[in-house]
Amino acid sequence: MEGFQEIKKPLEKIIIAINSNEELQRRVCNERLKKPNVEDLERASCNHLFTDYPNLFGIKEIEGAKIRDYIQTEGARTYEHVILIRENFHKMLSNENPNWINQYVNPSRIKCGLKPIRNNYPD
Repeated sequence: MEGFQEIKKPLEKIIIAINSNEELQRRVCNERLKKPNVEDLERASCNHLFTDYPNLFGIKEIEGAKIRDYIQTEGARTYEHVILIRENFHKMLSNENPNWINQYVNPSRIKCGLKPIRNNYPD
């Protein structure tokens, strides 16, 4: 949770920037979505979008790097970031793709002895 608290404010800036800019929506979001979901944020972060172009999102390069590091290290095994991001920003996000949840997120969570995510949240 401590790691998430460090990225929470810059992540909020990123989501606000995406939601208010059609060009960023096209770069980050799935075609059919106007708002990002956690999968979109994860993909953009891992593709270095937040570190290569931090000014587009109103953040510093180091903040983008911390977000990427958090998702790739703390979140990679358990996908706990999916829950934390959804809990904190659910009104600003689109729903997750059920295929992503079922094929990637839940198998990793179950392997770690954690509850699977259902309807974008754990049971």
